[in-house]
Amino acid sequence: MFTVLPDLEGKILNLDNLALAVSPVPEPSQLAMLAGGMLLLDATLRRRG
Repeated sequence: MFTVLPDLEGKILNLDNLALAVSPVPEPSQLAMLAGGMLLLDATLRRRG
């Protein structure tokens, strides 16, 4: 959970009790999706240029 409150120092966003779950090793499906996206991006850029 996080709250958005202005503070006295002029900062607009305060993150309080923010927890992110990060896995230390990516799953194979995540790597496959990354590789597929990079290939599609490469193909798109090659067509344009």
